Amino acid sequence: MLEDIINDATLQLAKYFLGVGEASQNLAFSGLLSYLTLAVVNVGLGGQTKYQLSEYLHYNFTFTRKRKRNDFHTEKKVYLLGMDQLQNISVVHSSIFHSGRIQTSFMKMATEIFDLDFILTNSSDITQRMQIIQEWLHERMPIINAHSYAIPIENQFSTIILNTCYIQHEWEQIFNKERTTAQIFIGPEGNTWVQMMNNTDGFRYYEDHRNGAKLVYLPFKDQDIYGAIVLPNPAIRIESVLVKVNWFRYSTIKEVNLMMPKFKIGNIIDMKRPLNNFNITRLFSREDANMSIMMTDSGYLNDYFQFSSIDINEFGSYVKVEPEKYVEDESEVYFSNSTGFSPKIINFHVNRPFIFFIYDRTNRLILFIAVVKNPISDWRYLYDPK
Repeated sequence: MLEDIINDATLQLAKYFLGVGEASQNLAFSGLLSYLTLAVVNVGLGGQTKYQLSEYLHYNFTFTRKRKRNDFHTEKKVYLLGMDQLQNISVVHSSIFHSGRIQTSFMKMATEIFDLDFILTNSSDITQRMQIIQEWLHERMPIINAHSYAIPIENQFSTIILNTCYIQHEWEQIFNKERTTAQIFIGPEGNTWVQMMNNTDGFRYYEDHRNGAKLVYLPFKDQDIYGAIVLPNPAIRIESVLVKVNWFRYSTIKEVNLMMPKFKIGNIIDMKRPLNNFNITRLFSREDANMSIMMTDSGYLNDYFQFSSIDINEFGSYVKVEPEKYVEDESEVYFSNSTGFSPKIINFHVNRPFIFFIYDRTNRLILFIAVVKNPISDWRYLYDPK
């Protein structure tokens, strides 16, 4: 099933970045967004270039220039699996910056199906190209604010792909800010004081004894979408629990005292490195790339970046609620059992590195994933400036 392929690709990317990154490095990105972007690119490739990318995607994405009336809706369902759900809880933009001419049929398909923008950037002036990209980024991802950044742009310029994605949605039940207190978080570089949120309620909970982790699912407002907190046992490495398990299927409602840190992660991720590592090399080669179905002129992909961010607080991510509008839900949670005794409250205290992923229950998809090793960190580059 395509959802399993996409989830595997997400976990594969996460393991790669954790393997090459620093011990204290946070990670946040949408593997779904990168997969669907590459699926559209795959349509525009030919020969061995297409074969390499299709091998990675485990799917050969194509389209016909003369489509039947119902083909568009069928193609859109395949190419956009989970995209509606991601856009419901985040702000997403994707563009291709190009110097060569784009095939009209490809541009029409990519615009209609994926809402992909094409921006002609044929200036030989690198500074001007960088300015165009920066203006695009600040317009579509204003949360960057005054953060400084620089992405490498080669003198020989053909195409660059950019995704932006930041999670912006409310919890179904927001936390009480008055219960947020300063607590110790045990990170890879020592102890850190963090703002720890606190709530006791009925949550979906599962303890995975085989992989050494326990999970709590926090529902997002008005969606069948959850924020999943995966807390490995103290002796278990984060990478060990990045596994393909349908945890939600085994989870049940339990009364849980959840204490989790507020955290903010922003990453500028160079997707070229992992894709090269996964044997996708021709697409990035000026000599070997075959983009003949995408471009009228010869071309290749210089680079592919994803700007991703998540800012978890008492209300959700990148959500602010005025104090006078806050009303705490004081309703009690009842659990029926045959003994007549109240069930024991499960303590789920997130005081060490953990995984946070956003799960679409309907499509069984990981929409976004974060690995939190330092909750008070902010924007980080995940690319090799060399």
